Amino acid sequence: MLFYITAVGSGNSLNYPHNKNYEGVLAIAERTKERGFTYKNQNQKELFESKYHLTQYKYKELLVIDTHLDIYNTGVLILNEIDNIKKKYPRAKFHIELSAGYKRMGHVLTLISYIRSQDIEKLTFLRHTANQEYLPIITIELTDREKDILHGFKHGAYFGWNGKINTNSFVRNYQKDRKYVYRILKKCKQKGLLDDQNRITDFGELFLEFS
Repeated sequence: MLFYITAVGSGNSLNYPHNKNYEGVLAIAERTKERGFTYKNQNQKELFESKYHLTQYKYKELLVIDTHLDIYNTGVLILNEIDNIKKKYPRAKFHIELSAGYKRMGHVLTLISYIRSQDIEKLTFLRHTANQEYLPIITIELTDREKDILHGFKHGAYFGWNGKINTNSFVRNYQKDRKYVYRILKKCKQKGLLDDQNRITDFGELFLEFS
């Protein structure tokens, strides 16, 4: 069962005819507090309904996200919706499409594709010209033990005098293989789960919660 996930922007991503290979669609729109999104004098809901009201999708949902939300909380909303789909349709796979001009949402959806790569059928990029490019699906994985170390580091590390999280203090308190812990922290940094100051990133937070 294939589901289509796209960010609603210029309307291009919703202009494709109904694809019978899809079982459903999750459209994501950004909204500011000052004004709602409009396209050709239609608001978000009207645009979505005008594109999909005659389709036979089993699932069709518009998720509107306020632009003031940070990357982590935006990711939580989308991943929770994906989990709801998976609960209802356990065999669901997803086609995630990134739209040109919507860098923030494209960034979030790319991070989600790393976390849920096992559920991604394809990842594509839609250009302003409506040309579609296929992107590689990349898997970011940690073992349960490695996740435990990252989780412990998140809660057990503290900042040193230079404002950088002190990895040494955390590892000294780790009673097992200390070299192994250093390797895991280095691996987490290489994969974007920790930043250069050893702080857990938004991606790291999402990864720990949803992977």
